[in-house]
Amino acid sequence: GQTLFYSSFGEEGITGKDIYRVRRLPNGEWALPVRLPDVINTGHDEDHAFFSEHDNILYFSSKGHNSMGGYDLFRSSYNPDNDSWSTPINMQYPFSSPYDDYLYLIDEKKTTAFFASNRDSDEGRVNVYRVNLPDPNGVEVSIITGRYSESQDSTKKSMLARLSLQNEMIGEYRSHGTTGKYVIIAEPGQGYGLDIAPREQEVFEFDINI
Repeated sequence: GQTLFYSSFGEEGITGKDIYRVRRLPNGEWALPVRLPDVINTGHDEDHAFFSEHDNILYFSSKGHNSMGGYDLFRSSYNPDNDSWSTPINMQYPFSSPYDDYLYLIDEKKTTAFFASNRDSDEGRVNVYRVNLPDPNGVEVSIITGRYSESQDSTKKSMLARLSLQNEMIGEYRSHGTTGKYVIIAEPGQGYGLDIAPREQEVFEFDINI
């Protein structure tokens, strides 16, 4: 309860929203806020910071760094010995997506996380997701990202991708309707079937090895 993180446009607002830290003084008052360094803040918006004091990790959302599109979720480790932050790492799918993803919260046991996203939601609304976190010693996964558009009409960017293994569907993935960005996740070392459906009556089938 001695440290607070929050976002602000600051007095000038020339770098969009930035994340600030403010600490409580011995007399109980709050000190002046300090903007986190440029390793965290970019020329784009940073917001929705959550600091896990158990492992000194800052979780936050950013439209900068290597965002897939809109707000992505990032993490950075804090070193209290020299008051420094590690280079933020994109948390990737299923947390980050081509949509806006933010406000990542993790429980003390690191078994469950919550975050908000406007993926698969009505215009102007967001959904809250709960994720059972995997064993850190579990199976590695491959992440495939790209952009979809139709060759005869590049304004059409919506598609549904279905990934199957031995004729059993294991995942559905949609592209962003405006940007065409998509993310597919799967275990490596497997041969998959991939169906791309721009419309229900048109399905293109591929075999891919990851």
